[in-house]
Amino acid sequence: NPGPASIGGSLWDAHGALKGMFSIPIEVFDSNTAELHATLEGLKLILILEEWRGKPITIESKSKKHSGMGEWL
Repeated sequence: NPGPASIGGSLWDAHGALKGMFSIPIEVFDSNTAELHATLEGLKLILILEEWRGKPITIESKSKKHSGMGEWL
């Protein structure tokens, strides 16, 4: 359902330590677009964290509609 939205996420390392978080209001989008925007913001945060540059990552989605990002990639 389209409407006002905000996105957020957290980044954890392989040992379960919290490395970063974000929460951002966004324009009016449907839930799929909001989920994609959250993923893009998370990737931007990874670029800032030098220790993660060039390392493999796993993207997890908590969306009830989609089991993961694979459907969009």
